[in-house]
Amino acid sequence: ARSLEQLSPGARADLEAYAAGVNAFLEMAEQSGTLPAEYGVLELTRVRRWKPVDSISILKLVGFSLSFDLDAAYANIAQAYASALGPERGWAAFTDLWRLAPADPASVVPDAVGYRPSGVRPAAGGGTGREGAASAGSGAPPPGQLVQAWLADLAALPALAGMQGPSGRWFGSNWFLLGPSLSTSGYPILANDPHLSLTVPPIWYQQHLVVEPVPGGERTINVWGVAFPGVPWVILGHNERIAWGATTNPADQADTYLERLVQRDGRYYTEFEGQLEEVRVLAQQFRVNQVGDGVLDNLAAAPADRVPRAVLEVPRHGPIVRMDLGRGEALSVQWTGAYATPDGETFYLWNRARSLDDFVAGLRYMDFASQNWAFADVSGNIAYFAGAELPLRRDLEGGSVDGGPAWAPYLVRDGTGLRRHDWIPWPANRPLPPGHGLPFEVLPESEMPHVVNPAGGFIVSANNDPIGTTLDGDPFNDRRASGGIYYLGPAYSIGFRAGRITQLIRERARRAGKLSVADTMAIQSDVVELSALRLLPFLLGAWDRAQATAGAGDALARFRTRELAEAVDYLKGWDGSTPTGLDQGWDANDTAPPGEPPGLGAPDRQEIRSSVAATIANVWVGQLIRNTVDAAIARVSPELPRPDGSMAVRVLLHHLENFDRTQGVGGSGLSFFDLPGVELPAAVERDILLLTSLEDALRLLTGPLASAFGAVRSLEDLRWGALHRLVLTDLLGRPATAAVPPGDGIPVDGGFEVVDASSFDPRAATPPAFRFSGGPSVRFIVELRPGAVEAYASLPGSQQAAGPTNPAANLLPTWLANDYYRVPFADRDVDAAAVSRLQMLPAGQP
Repeated sequence: ARSLEQLSPGARADLEAYAAGVNAFLEMAEQSGTLPAEYGVLELTRVRRWKPVDSISILKLVGFSLSFDLDAAYANIAQAYASALGPERGWAAFTDLWRLAPADPASVVPDAVGYRPSGVRPAAGGGTGREGAASAGSGAPPPGQLVQAWLADLAALPALAGMQGPSGRWFGSNWFLLGPSLSTSGYPILANDPHLSLTVPPIWYQQHLVVEPVPGGERTINVWGVAFPGVPWVILGHNERIAWGATTNPADQADTYLERLVQRDGRYYTEFEGQLEEVRVLAQQFRVNQVGDGVLDNLAAAPADRVPRAVLEVPRHGPIVRMDLGRGEALSVQWTGAYATPDGETFYLWNRARSLDDFVAGLRYMDFASQNWAFADVSGNIAYFAGAELPLRRDLEGGSVDGGPAWAPYLVRDGTGLRRHDWIPWPANRPLPPGHGLPFEVLPESEMPHVVNPAGGFIVSANNDPIGTTLDGDPFNDRRASGGIYYLGPAYSIGFRAGRITQLIRERARRAGKLSVADTMAIQSDVVELSALRLLPFLLGAWDRAQATAGAGDALARFRTRELAEAVDYLKGWDGSTPTGLDQGWDANDTAPPGEPPGLGAPDRQEIRSSVAATIANVWVGQLIRNTVDAAIARVSPELPRPDGSMAVRVLLHHLENFDRTQGVGGSGLSFFDLPGVELPAAVERDILLLTSLEDALRLLTGPLASAFGAVRSLEDLRWGALHRLVLTDLLGRPATAAVPPGDGIPVDGGFEVVDASSFDPRAATPPAFRFSGGPSVRFIVELRPGAVEAYASLPGSQQAAGPTNPAANLLPTWLANDYYRVPFADRDVDAAAVSRLQMLPAGQP
């Protein structure tokens, strides 16, 4: 409600008009009994009327899902290793296993301009981050029991699944920009595909908004794009002069605090700088329908043991999420989105923007939903801006992490004020500038990552490091001009999508000089697994050494088998592509027979070989993680948490590619290529584990996984599409069987961290583990031709819920085949494409 008050009168008027339209629909739907089918499942026939604040709530909730990280999850892991190994070695093991450095060093600004941006400089004498942090003598933060209890509660909430810090996010996004110098048409091109859950109907709603204040007058709005249902503005798209897209930027906008809690006279207090401050009590009540009793609309208060009747809030930080009165401790969470922020104003302004200056002016209102924004316009400009406000912490501004790296901002911070962990308040005697929503000092706009018209002619963003602050694994060893630590966030994506897009742009530019819209479509459709291409040379090297008559000795001789030789034959020369290998599999490069949907077609011989190679390689990676990273942890304790699959791949690549230096041993002494009870040279033990993992993969494929392929008579039966499948869900989280075949999902090409996002857990060892339900929630490409902006799009399904009148998601085949439809934008194209028209008049008007 306070955020709504921050909006301009014009933006609030848009929300009021939108709410009136929603409510008109609701009234008609209730009277006619035609509310969407999901209400019937929930036994509801009435809906509370929409209000403008509900639209702001939608923006806040989407922003929460994109910008909130569970710092406490990392703290819990660090605590577990400190308890098992002691403070110093436990911290070192944590840094060994949860590597912050990406596997691919592609960075948004450095790759666009060819150098590190000025104004950010490495700290003299190193930093205070996690790499090498064991020497700092810091153990893990102390609130282990509180954190464990809170995380156990959250684990039961499906809506928060995957919120485990930056590495735990399965979703992401890609965009890339081509400037006029790299475009065959001479005009900028923007390509964007945000990765979110794939539902029927899709998350996004297409809309083309045209506003003429008077008939025939100059249009104040002519914008096409996609919006979130519940919000009137186009969130991603283009108008007549500019286009914009987004990827998630995992900036650190939330802190978890360990509070000192006191209870007196029935009230709660926290201690700050030696003074008691009263905890605020915010009453709340949620009402839910009693689904399953057959009684409609029988709402009742949610059970108090499931939903508390009040929120306890530490005014200077945020809500208390867990407390222990016996220990006098509590955890509170501070998040930028909990403040009155005017983020909706950004989209109100962008829908009407005419220039780069207009776009930048609108960006200033984007305070909490941290995104990387792409911009292009008909004047030939391309630009990148990291949006949102990043609060400055007292200790970091002083040049260090107070208390050492174990109290870093991505772990648990001290809430008592003694360690100077608080966000720096905005001076009371200075009014907040326009668009500045947080009552705190923030990183200045000039120091936020950005670049305009880079000389290289292109910009790439795929949730990767914006300016390279984490490439060395230490997010705290760069300095601002003021001397404070330049801190954006602890970690970014593993980097393969950004690396592959950058590679493809450079290759196509070298080959043809310029790129077309068709080239950008092909890049968005790319399904080459860089991760496998980086890992496989080590397996093939071990195989070659096993074939040698000298040097390897008897230790590798047992691997000279026909089964392994046949598998290696598929892997040698594999280009990393991941086709389904199935007649009914959806592959971007397939040409369908006449009358068949695009994307379906019989695979040729090369596709089949690549498909089999993809299957073997991906199952091998999972077994290699089990035999190395997981085995090293289990030797300490099988109860210790394991890094997620993406982090495990980082660990493997680091030690394989730096084996001459590390010998596969981390700073904590964890040995990742160790054979217990065997004394052989480290390189030989590494090779044994690489080849043993291939043996294990083949046993898994011809045993527990065989049912996925129907029957496994030979390795040629191991087609990737039998495992790698898309599962769509409806808005209640159920399989969308009305839109797709029931059962095991849709076979599609793709794989782990490919550009055409279709990831799964690299540890996958069962058929369900290879399935995925998140990816490109929309693909769109815009070419900014003056006076004739052209756009192409693809959505994963119809704009309606599946049902008797919409048995098939009619846009899904185009999306599955990585095809596009041209967006009608000019008046003549809209008129030609129109199927029906609905005219709405004021009540009583004939």
